[in-house]
Amino acid sequence: MSEKSVKKTNNNNNNNSNNNNKNNNTKGGEKKQFNNNNNNNNNKINNKDGNTDKQQQDNKFPPDPIYDGHQKKMNDLRNEIAEINNILENLKKDMVELKKKHNGYKESIEKIYEGNKNRSVDPIKSQVIEARNTLKTMMASQDEKKKALISLEELLPIKINKSATKEDTIASIEEKIRDLDEQVENETNPNQQRALLKKSSQANAGKRHVTEYFSQKDQFEELKKSVTKQKEIVNELSAQIKPEEPREKQESALKELKQQRKEIETEIKENNDKFVASRSRIEEIKKDIDAEKALQDAHVVKRKEQRKIEQEQRKQEFEQRKLELLEKKKAEEERRIQEDLLKVPYEKEMNNCDSLISYLKAITPKETTNETSTLDRNIGEIEEGFVLVKKEKVSKNRENPKKKALQQQPKAQPDIIRHPLEIFSDFEKLSLAPPTKYSDIPECHEQIKSKKDHYSKLSATQMEERLAKAKAEKEAATVEKEKSEEKVTTTEDSTPVASIDDNATSNSTATESNNVEVEAQ
Repeated sequence: MSEKSVKKTNNNNNNNSNNNNKNNNTKGGEKKQFNNNNNNNNNKINNKDGNTDKQQQDNKFPPDPIYDGHQKKMNDLRNEIAEINNILENLKKDMVELKKKHNGYKESIEKIYEGNKNRSVDPIKSQVIEARNTLKTMMASQDEKKKALISLEELLPIKINKSATKEDTIASIEEKIRDLDEQVENETNPNQQRALLKKSSQANAGKRHVTEYFSQKDQFEELKKSVTKQKEIVNELSAQIKPEEPREKQESALKELKQQRKEIETEIKENNDKFVASRSRIEEIKKDIDAEKALQDAHVVKRKEQRKIEQEQRKQEFEQRKLELLEKKKAEEERRIQEDLLKVPYEKEMNNCDSLISYLKAITPKETTNETSTLDRNIGEIEEGFVLVKKEKVSKNRENPKKKALQQQPKAQPDIIRHPLEIFSDFEKLSLAPPTKYSDIPECHEQIKSKKDHYSKLSATQMEERLAKAKAEKEAATVEKEKSEEKVTTTEDSTPVASIDDNATSNSTATESNNVEVEAQ
C-alpha cells in the first residue's frame, strides 16, 4: 500500500470519527431537549386543568415502558458507537506511528538507491557536501550580517574604529552633541542655528543605534568564528574520504529494510481493514438508531393523541364540576336573596320596642285603694241590702284581723328604679335613656311607642322599595332576554323546540317572580 493511500485513509477515519461524535452529541442533545419538552408539556397540561401543586404531583403521567424501551435501545447503540470511536482513536494513533516507521524505511531505501547510482563516490562525500552546504549557508548569512552592520554604521554620527568599544563610542557622540549645543548658543545666524540643531538631533538619533550596532557586531564576530570552525570540519571530512563499501553489504541492508517496510505495510493494511469494518458497523448502528427513533416518534404521536383525549375528558369533567358549582352557588345566592326579600326590615328593633314596653308594664306599680274597716262605720252608713252581723269573740288562738290587714298592705315602692344591665343595652340600641324614676315610666313608654311607629314606617317603605326593585329587575331581565332572542332569530333559523324551551323558561321565571312578590307581601 502506498503512502498516499495510507494518508488518505487516516484523514477519512479522522473525519468519520469527528462526524460520528457530532452526530452523537446532536442526537443526545435532541433527546435531552425532547425529554425536557415532554416534561414541560405535562406541566402545562396539569396547569391548564386548574389543579394545585399537590394535584399536579398526583396527576403526573406514569412511566412509559414502551418509550423507555426505545430510548434504552438507542442509548445502548450510541454507547456502542462511542466504544467503536475509542477503538478508531487508538487505531489512528497506531497508524501515525506506523506511518513514521514507514517513512523512515522509505528514506533509508532511497539513500541506498542513491548510493548505488554513485558507486564511484565515497560515502563520506555526502557528509562533506552537507558540511559545505552548511558552510555556504553560514557564509551567506555572514554577508547579510556584514551588510546590515555597514548600514547601521552609516547611521552613526561618527566613524568607529575596529578597536572602539560601545562606551567609547557613546562618549564620543555625547561630546559631539555638547559641541553642537555650544555652537548653537554662540551662533547668531538663524539659518546656521537651524543647521546645527538638525545635526544635534541627528547625533541624538544616531546615539540610539549604537547599542544595536555593537549587538550585531558581536553576532557577526561569533558567526565569523563559526564559519572558521565549519571550514575546519569540511577539511577534516574531506581528509576522511574512504573507498566505497562492498556491494553485498549494501544489498543485505536493502533487503532487510524492504522486509521491515513490508511488515509495516501489512500492519497498515490490517488497521485500514479494521477502520473500514468499524465505519461500516457505525453506519449499521446509525440505521438501527434511526429505525428506533422512528418507532419512538410514532409511539409519541400516538401517546400525544391518547393524552389529548384524556386531557379533553379531564377538561370536560372540570367544566362539568365548575358548572355544577356555579349552579349551586347561583341557587344559594337565589335562596339568600329570597330570604332577604322575605325578611321584615327593622324586625329586631320593633321586637326590642315590644320587649321594653312589656318590661315597663311589668315594673309599673299597681294603684293601692284605702279600704276602711266596716267596724268603724255607723249603722246609718250601711248600705241597703246589707245585714248587720253580731261581732264574734276573738279567739286566743286566732290571729288578730287588724294585725293581719296591716301585714297584707303593700309596702311603699322606692323612688329610684334599678334596671338590669341588659335593659340599659336595649335602651341604648334605641338611642333612648331608661327611666330613673317610676314617675318617668309613662313618658318613656310613649317614647318607645313613637320609636316603634317610626321603625314600622321605615319597614313598610323598605318593603315597597324591595318590591319595586325586584319588579324592575324582572322587567330588565325580560327586556334583555327579548333582545337576545331577537338577535338569535336574525342570525340563525329558530326551531319550534327552541321557542318552546324559551317560553317555558320565561313562564317559570315569571311564576317564580310572582311567588317572590306574594311571599314578600
